[in-house]
Amino acid sequence: MWRSIYKTASGRLVSVGSIWKDPLPPDEDFLELPARPDQGADMWDEATRNWVVRPPKVFADRLEDLKTHPRFGKFKQVWQTMNAQQKQLLATVIITLLGKARWRNQSESIIIDPEEGDPDA
Repeated sequence: MWRSIYKTASGRLVSVGSIWKDPLPPDEDFLELPARPDQGADMWDEATRNWVVRPPKVFADRLEDLKTHPRFGKFKQVWQTMNAQQKQLLATVIITLLGKARWRNQSESIIIDPEEGDPDA
């Protein structure tokens, strides 16, 4: 048997385990579980005070950022003047240059290493 121990007022998860302090502090409560939760596939939801399926990560493509973000308007102007072959060539070079940094989490800055105070950070 496992327990998820959380703050009663906020639902914030305090710990998960098969060994726990008894009695719990007055500001904590628990959810009893038949087995250890899979924290890779599931995540603790403070609102429902239960484990829910972790949503899939949504990634943004920095190549698309270059073509669509207002900060890169000059790039967009040049991109629109290129023919399909030129676009493919440039896209291949950019993809190679970015490597793993091509994909970013949707909530991450469009700038790879933003300066402090950067409006797009």
